[in-house]
Amino acid sequence: MVMGVQSWYFGKKYIRYFLPLMMAIPLGTIGCITAVAKHSRVIAFALLGCLVVNNGLADYRLASSAAGIDYYELVARRLIDQGYTAGYADYWIAYRMTAISHESLVLAPTENNDRYAPYLKQAQSQKKTFLLSNTPLASSGIMTIKGRHYQIVAQEVINGMTVDYLEVL
Repeated sequence: MVMGVQSWYFGKKYIRYFLPLMMAIPLGTIGCITAVAKHSRVIAFALLGCLVVNNGLADYRLASSAAGIDYYELVARRLIDQGYTAGYADYWIAYRMTAISHESLVLAPTENNDRYAPYLKQAQSQKKTFLLSNTPLASSGIMTIKGRHYQIVAQEVINGMTVDYLEVL
């Protein structure tokens, strides 16, 4: 139910505010099953059985979806194979990609929330770099990232992520 609320109304980044509510759900469920058990143990056991089966199916789906390769890993491999070592991305993408690649690919965040200055220095020291985003940008033109001017020389979509290949002006 919370996942439906998440994707329908709040968007993915706001679900974290509902985590305390996630702790209350099992307590409320136990209270409801206990109240039902006072009237009919058969119905209470049926509800408990449904809850256990539902949780088992959810765990199975989660485990099977996590078994595959992360698409961030595929993007990182592709960029490393092309010879890139540093670039730019949104804060959340930047640090995740850097961690997944074990710093073989270093991404500096494009916003004003640099947590680790050497990442920005490494990205700015490259003559050819890239900008990684979830949404397509202009396929040609000039852009400025952190005070440096870049020419967009190519654009590619890798597993749903847009990569703008950049050269320093």
